[in-house]
Amino acid sequence: VVFGYETIETSTFRADGKGDEQTDVHGRILRDNDYGELKDDARRRDFTLNALYYDPTTETVIDYHNGVEDLKNRVVRIIGDAETRYREDPVRMLRAMRFAAKLDATIDPETHAPLAKLADLIENVPESRLFDESIKLLSCGNALTCLKLIHAEGLHHHLFPLMDDLLKNSDDLDFVDSALARTDSRVRTGKTVSPSFLFASLLWPTVRQKWQAYQKQGQPPAQAIASASD
Repeated sequence: VVFGYETIETSTFRADGKGDEQTDVHGRILRDNDYGELKDDARRRDFTLNALYYDPTTETVIDYHNGVEDLKNRVVRIIGDAETRYREDPVRMLRAMRFAAKLDATIDPETHAPLAKLADLIENVPESRLFDESIKLLSCGNALTCLKLIHAEGLHHHLFPLMDDLLKNSDDLDFVDSALARTDSRVRTGKTVSPSFLFASLLWPTVRQKWQAYQKQGQPPAQAIASASD
């Protein structure tokens, strides 16, 4: 729905597939599209704070899972059994980190418990979805905190493997922190952000190291930077 300069994504309410969803061997839902009512749709949402509905005719918030209370208390809490919900869609683990960083929130213990066990399921998510989620993670308004949370939970391996080296070098970390802080500032003031800038900032420390290494091997600076970029 086009609303002024904003495009609002719209979908029908969906219901629980009652166990007949198409899934992969790890439990990730591949296809389900059963139409339902508002209450059914709320039950399918991932986190309580993400299961809020607004009725513009009465100007009221509809909240089936105490999401408003969790928002007030800054708690990220999954709806239903955490392990089952993460297996259905491993991206939910990344969303938990994003909400925690964005809202300066804590993750409910039961929501947090399966993360270490299931972190490798991220590998089974299509790359297009991981790219989209990566942009959301880096433009949540608190990017470096988000990256550190992902690294602490072992969720970074298939998204940002360079975090292992980045966190060991204070100079590189300061550089990335400065770059991401500028993006955070733009997000908080409603300005646009550039995915190219975000990834260039994260990759620059690695590129610089390789650039210097290639020059030591005798490559001219211009050729060395091209090799490092490749």
